[in-house]
Amino acid sequence: MIQSIHQSLTSAWLRRGWLACLLWPFSQIYFLLLLLHRWGYRHFEPDSLPVPVLVVGNVVVGGAGKTPVVMALIEHFKKQGLTVGVVSRGYGRTTTGVIELSAMRSAFEVGDEPLLIHKKYNLPVYVGEDRSAAVLSLCAAHPDVKLIISDDGLQHLHWHYDFSICVFDQRGLGNGWLLPAGPLRSPWPIKPRANTIQWIAVAPSCRDVQGHTLQRFLSDVAINGRGEQKKLSDWQGLRVSGLAGIANPSSFFEMLTQRGLSLDHTFSLPDHADLSHWQMPTHSTDLLCTEKDAVKLWDRFPQIWAVPLVCVLSPQMLQEIDREVRLKLSSNHGH
Repeated sequence: MIQSIHQSLTSAWLRRGWLACLLWPFSQIYFLLLLLHRWGYRHFEPDSLPVPVLVVGNVVVGGAGKTPVVMALIEHFKKQGLTVGVVSRGYGRTTTGVIELSAMRSAFEVGDEPLLIHKKYNLPVYVGEDRSAAVLSLCAAHPDVKLIISDDGLQHLHWHYDFSICVFDQRGLGNGWLLPAGPLRSPWPIKPRANTIQWIAVAPSCRDVQGHTLQRFLSDVAINGRGEQKKLSDWQGLRVSGLAGIANPSSFFEMLTQRGLSLDHTFSLPDHADLSHWQMPTHSTDLLCTEKDAVKLWDRFPQIWAVPLVCVLSPQMLQEIDREVRLKLSSNHGH
């Protein structure tokens, strides 16, 4: 039932049809609430943090591919020799407060995306509703960290950040209306905060937003929970199954078929789906899933194959980010 409602809304948000028009008055109420929220913070000055913070966020509900951008930035800064840490709310976690991720933590305790980042890159990752507190805890425990990347947090008014990247997938602005008549969590364009720098990263098929082009494609190699690797091309001509618990599961399945794979079964699940009770089907075909799903399944099903999503950021945007980060780091205490 909930999944059906979500699918109806997602479809309605792409155009200004009857359902969107019916919900439009409620979007005006939502807009007034946003204005009241901002008015409440009009004199609020967030405290400075010990290191620069780069937020990767979006204005469209339902996810736009922020975490792959975060991982692409981690890989980029690693090549630059810059030590980074990551903070996140840890969407869907069962715990509260600020928590440092470790090998002993599960996705249900800290969130699937933070756990994926920690396991893949072995760097400091902290989750917390209060992102400022998470940054302070991270920096206190890891004084070698020079830059913090925040997975989401663009709309939060009660904390300080220095840079932001707003990510758009192929949906762009949808019908351009605020929730619940449209997909926007805040009006677009966003006015950058004072003393911050903003970049916009868009999928090539996005038509209504201008920004730096963002390329996404599946890796040539899949990996399972045993650490084994297999070329994606080895499944061509064979029947496989696919599983995706992301904002748009069909996009993962389409990318698999575009690589020449034939999908016997597909399992479309809600974003951040709780897979603790999910059971492997009885059929014998290999099952391919996203990395985010794999961190929740490998403890019970190490034979499942995860296909990483490769994200390639615009070289021009990366050059601009490097320049601004260097300037910030060379200033007094990074601020």
